Amino acid sequence: MNLEAAIVTISILCLAAAIYLAMLSTQIIDMQFRTRLVNWAVLCLIGGTAILACWLISQTIKRAIEKEESNKNSIF
Repeated sequence: MNLEAAIVTISILCLAAAIYLAMLSTQIIDMQFRTRLVNWAVLCLIGGTAILACWLISQTIKRAIEKEESNKNSIF
C-alpha cells in the first residue's frame, strides 16, 4: 500500500467514525456520555477533513512543481 492510499484510508475511517459516533449518541440516555460522543464525533470529522485537505493541498503543490519542471525541461 502506498502512502497516498493510506492517507485517504485514514481520512475515510475518521469520517466513518464520526458518522458512527453521531448515530450512537442519539441512542444514549446519559447526557454527559452523549456530550462526549458528540465531541468525539466532531473531532473525528474535523480530523478526517483536515487530513484529506492536507493531502489535496500536497497533491496540488506536487503537480505544480512537476508542471514547472516539465516546462523548464522543454525550454532546453
